[in-house]
Amino acid sequence: MSRRPFMDALAAGGLVFDGAMGTALYERGFLYNSCLDGASLSHPDVVRRVHEDYAAAGANVLQTNTFGANAYRLGVHGLREKVRDINRRGVELARAAAGETAYVVGSIGPTGLVMKTVEAHEHERIRAAFAEQASALSEAGVDALILETFRQPEELHLAIEGVREGSKGAVPLIASCSFDAFGTMADGTGPEAMEELLL
Repeated sequence: MSRRPFMDALAAGGLVFDGAMGTALYERGFLYNSCLDGASLSHPDVVRRVHEDYAAAGANVLQTNTFGANAYRLGVHGLREKVRDINRRGVELARAAAGETAYVVGSIGPTGLVMKTVEAHEHERIRAAFAEQASALSEAGVDALILETFRQPEELHLAIEGVREGSKGAVPLIASCSFDAFGTMADGTGPEAMEELLL
């Protein structure tokens, strides 16, 4: 059975997302300070196997191994020039495991920057980094994009702008936030305020 459009499936309910890629790779011996996104190039068989295991467990939405595959995070590992390659390969591996029925969602995480210390002139570079990643994921054929576990409203806003630019609005965008035990983000913003930003 072939896939219906992602938004149709989402509206109908019943989508089951996979689990954490990072945790699965740690369990397979990867170090905590290693570049997990780069594993799509250096250890593609391992990454694909993680996707396959999640699909076998019942997930019909597989998220790409690209959570930290932006210019900032990859730059820490000397892989700044591999942004497009890593994102493209991440989609290919997830798609291979997805088969004809599961969906592939491009995972985009935060840059790792502390926004309150970032100068205003850096905002355009941050936005461009998200646009670059979204462009690579979209061109590689994801069914949707997801902004994962953002803790800083300002960064999430830049990410949304960048992703919309990079994807040209061609694929659905999911945005998620991470709140602490007190129900707030890093700057104290609560769920209600974030709802206004996202909607």
